[in-house]
Amino acid sequence: MEPVGADRDRQARAPHCRLCGDPVHAEVACGERIGALRILDGALAGTPYLLGEAFTLADLNLAATLSEPHENGRIDGDLDPADHGLVALADWLNRCCMRESWDRIRDMG
Repeated sequence: MEPVGADRDRQARAPHCRLCGDPVHAEVACGERIGALRILDGALAGTPYLLGEAFTLADLNLAATLSEPHENGRIDGDLDPADHGLVALADWLNRCCMRESWDRIRDMG
């Protein structure tokens, strides 16, 4: 049996879940999201872009899926990969978001 107030404490710690509003599910989803991003971070270690030295459609597609131009390199608008030790992912996303074409899209909004 949990102590009185444990659910309220968990709600305060858990990230907001835009889809369900349930802090327990949100905490699980956040852990799964970080786990998936760790795989991507590992794939990006030692290479500037997904497929090597050059920016490709793969980078464009994934970067645009993870972060909108107005989110300034934050995933889903609220997650900074560097805050979770995902340095290669943070560097890659910053490289993608610093491209001139990304700036033009950001300026349109």
